Amino acid sequence: GLYSQLALLWAFGKLGLGSLPASLWFFTLAGWMSVLEHDRFERALPFDVFSARDHHMHHAFVKCNYSPYGSLWDRAFGTFKPFQVRPKTGDGPNAGL
Repeated sequence: GLYSQLALLWAFGKLGLGSLPASLWFFTLAGWMSVLEHDRFERALPFDVFSARDHHMHHAFVKCNYSPYGSLWDRAFGTFKPFQVRPKTGDGPNAGL
């Protein structure tokens, strides 16, 4: 996630679009995306580009779904795990995931 953001910011600079206001806007947007994917609500974009529930699996099983903004790289490297609901075992923050 972070390396993709830095690469995109570098590319914007090469295109002459890099500036302090653009950088602040970019990292603000990236921060909000991070918040939106880590809350308890399900959000998704069409064509399986982004689904918060896929990244929620990372917090339940740890060794899968590392990418916070999509599943492309997890699918490419074999670390993608489809979303599934675990039986509820307690009242903790991950109960039911």
